Amino acid sequence: MLEIIPIGGYGEVGRNCTAVKHGDDIILLDMGYHVPRYIECTEEEGETLRKVTVKALREAEAIPDDRILGDLRHDVKAIVLSHAHLDHIGAVPYLANRYRCPIVATPYCCAVLERILRDEKIKLHNQIVRLNVNSAIRFGGMKIEFINTVHSTPQTAMIAVHTDDGVILYTNDFKFDNFPTLGKRTNYDALRRLKGKIKALIGDALYAGTEQKTPSESVVREMLKDLEFDVAEKQGIVATTFSSHIARLKSLMKFGFDLGRRVVFLGRSLFRYCVAAQEIGLVDFREVKIVRYADKIKKEIKRIGKKKEKYFLVVTGNQGEPKSVLRRMAEDKLKYGFSDEDCIIFSCRTIPTELNRKQRKELENELKLKGIQYFKDVHVSGHGAKEDLRELLTMTVPELVLPSHADKENSKALSELCDEVGIKSRIVQNGEWIKI
Repeated sequence: MLEIIPIGGYGEVGRNCTAVKHGDDIILLDMGYHVPRYIECTEEEGETLRKVTVKALREAEAIPDDRILGDLRHDVKAIVLSHAHLDHIGAVPYLANRYRCPIVATPYCCAVLERILRDEKIKLHNQIVRLNVNSAIRFGGMKIEFINTVHSTPQTAMIAVHTDDGVILYTNDFKFDNFPTLGKRTNYDALRRLKGKIKALIGDALYAGTEQKTPSESVVREMLKDLEFDVAEKQGIVATTFSSHIARLKSLMKFGFDLGRRVVFLGRSLFRYCVAAQEIGLVDFREVKIVRYADKIKKEIKRIGKKKEKYFLVVTGNQGEPKSVLRRMAEDKLKYGFSDEDCIIFSCRTIPTELNRKQRKELENELKLKGIQYFKDVHVSGHGAKEDLRELLTMTVPELVLPSHADKENSKALSELCDEVGIKSRIVQNGEWIKI
């Protein structure tokens, strides 16, 4: 018998964690935290991990409450991570030591996790196992297959859990980008081979209610190329994006060089993700100066502020986080000296939570007061929308779909799409126990 235990990430966006049980064997899929709740709980930017207890994080619903497993945690054979985003790996430093099993992830995800652990001086007893996309590993009666897909961080995998009783396909997070700017497109052949074998598909429903196919990352590359004409004569040019979006950072690096400027990345999380990518040979950032520590960032910004026209800066703070580099620049806590001769490129979207909307509005108000021109939404999502999901469902034809990684509205939208294509679905909540 196959059983699925939603631990986190159902009816909400974040703290993703799902247990799959077959016989006496259990696999945990992802172990993330809920980013806004984590920030509220720690008053940090999602970069510092040691200042709060597991108990406090559980009470704040910032990490998965894996106590639902009880003594079954001793049957967990592996913690399997789909990709390097904190809402999928952020709880590993807090919870992994409860399990006597390895952690399995793609090389980039492992590199990011190891850097987090090293930076925060956290020791895990778990072995960290690298598994390339389009490869498989076996634990007891389960075979774990990593199917390459495209997302807003490198080496993202759909996870197929193969058992004698059928397959569970875990698709958090994905989009069908046929022209990715880093890595290969989704392995459609591997997905087609699963048709007729999938007992349950756990689906990324974040944009299930958005009636489109998510555009390719190559679109943003063209958007940036178009922006060159608008910003070339500006004094200071500053961009911000998600620190883990290595493909986007690669495009921004090229954008800065095409403008004939020196490129500088500022922020601890940018350092973490870029160095991890450099270490495994994904992208060469050696021509970029990456500044990590707060005191050095302060000095660098003051120095650059005297000759802005020579530099292109990429900084943390795309959501307006109070302690981020961009927010402190806007509030003159970092002495860049913003003026109406400068511009800012937001190569991101505002994540739709109350806290993020509030913080971004506060940041934009600061920029307006200074008369700074800014370009919003130079961005495409890393998540599939309705037509990506339709293609996934018709390609794989699962017996059952469980919407995840979404609020109630978008979970319902995926359920309605399942009705359209004639596939059963079930909206579940954290803590339910589903027997297949």
